[in-house]
Amino acid sequence: MSHEGLTDEEKETLRLIDLEILASWLSILSSLLLIDSGERAKREILSGEEDNGDGALGTPTEEAFDALLVNFISTLLYAGVAFCRLDMICADILSGKSDRSLWPNLAISLGFIYSLIGQLLKYDGILGRMEEQETITVL
Repeated sequence: MSHEGLTDEEKETLRLIDLEILASWLSILSSLLLIDSGERAKREILSGEEDNGDGALGTPTEEAFDALLVNFISTLLYAGVAFCRLDMICADILSGKSDRSLWPNLAISLGFIYSLIGQLLKYDGILGRMEEQETITVL
């Protein structure tokens, strides 16, 4: 579609929507990786055989880590969009162009910050699991 005749604000809004769509696709990919990791872990338990991760995805725990990494990137994109929108609202309020409340966009931006902190804690935990698996021999 042509962007001719659109204002700079409309073009920026379209750019932000494209970033949200990309973040959504990454979030879906992350979920699919987590589902596969869980299914592989279940098969490992039911078969009694350890999944050594000979394939491209590594062990189920390594795949789960990759899924969390993809989700982190997705959340970073969402957070970036939220802060861009917050900046746009601030500029509109300061210029007198808008009398909208700042709080909804501020709350969304803060929520993404907390999400990123939570994800970093999950990474630390899964890295600990991966280190433990390297030292444990399953008989």
